[in-house]
Amino acid sequence: MSEDYGNPWRPRIAVAIVTIAVIMGGLYVYGRFISPAKEMERLAERLKMSDVPAERAEAARALARMKVKSVAPLLEDALSDDDEGVRIAVIGSLGELKAESAAGAIADLLKDKSARVRRSSATALGLLRSKSAVQPLIAALKDKKADVRTEAVLALARIADASALEPLEKVAKSDRDRGVKQTAKEAVEFLKTGQWPTEE
Repeated sequence: MSEDYGNPWRPRIAVAIVTIAVIMGGLYVYGRFISPAKEMERLAERLKMSDVPAERAEAARALARMKVKSVAPLLEDALSDDDEGVRIAVIGSLGELKAESAAGAIADLLKDKSARVRRSSATALGLLRSKSAVQPLIAALKDKKADVRTEAVLALARIADASALEPLEKVAKSDRDRGVKQTAKEAVEFLKTGQWPTEE
């Protein structure tokens, strides 16, 4: 029987198998059974030591797929990676894990030189819903990039802290980008009513 190497489902199936295997207490790599602890150690080593940014980024995502918060410190150590793509992968992984302990370190990246990193940081902080991120996110409402400001607005709406209401009202009135203004208006309504406005 011939194999369909072009099957687009193969990567998804492989990920599902790995995820199920981890949940069941281990997984097979190259025919050998590896415990979650050993796999975590292997991925942490790759995240820290690999010379290939793509490998480090994939190691971060694989650690997040293990769905155990004990990997959070391993990921936090990689937030200072020199590669933008790796930092983004690590930020996303910590957000996926709901690793609130990383909120402070992620908030620091709202000042990163990369707009993509700043945007990813705002998104992750919204997922973490940490009150400690409110003031850094309010500061990010003045970011020079509109998509970063938009994500900061959405994150503040998710956290739903009353102290964000006045800054969001200012953005809704005066931001130079129409899309940011509209998102801020919707966020203000959400904070006031608990309901996100829907389009007519």
